[in-house]
Amino acid sequence: MPENSEKFRHPGELRALAHFQSLGYEIVSHNFHAGFAEIDLIVRDLEGTIHFIEVKAYAGETHPLETFTKQKTSRMKRAAGRFLSEQSEREGQSSVTFGLAWVKENEIVYYPGLYVQFRLHGSTDGNSVTGK
Repeated sequence: MPENSEKFRHPGELRALAHFQSLGYEIVSHNFHAGFAEIDLIVRDLEGTIHFIEVKAYAGETHPLETFTKQKTSRMKRAAGRFLSEQSEREGQSSVTFGLAWVKENEIVYYPGLYVQFRLHGSTDGNSVTGK
């Protein structure tokens, strides 16, 4: 459980966290900030893939996938890069993907691999990221 787990901005984020925990995922971080960019949840699945997740919890007419603009994508990528560069556990290889968790009234729908996937390759500084 992340150390600042009591600081969820929205109940939907807490529901999403519980959902990923129920799948056996490790909760790595939540509300990770890098400048003006934020990633709602960062989890590691059972195969070691790191998921950078945007959480949407609303019942509006716009589908949450429509909220992924080029600007949002760019900010999330920058924040993910910052997160990876700050991690001491980046030795070896880890797959990295971006997704959206849509928290609906009675279910949570997860869309993994939305717009980019990376493989983090071990290098002399452990921080090279290449597109997959």
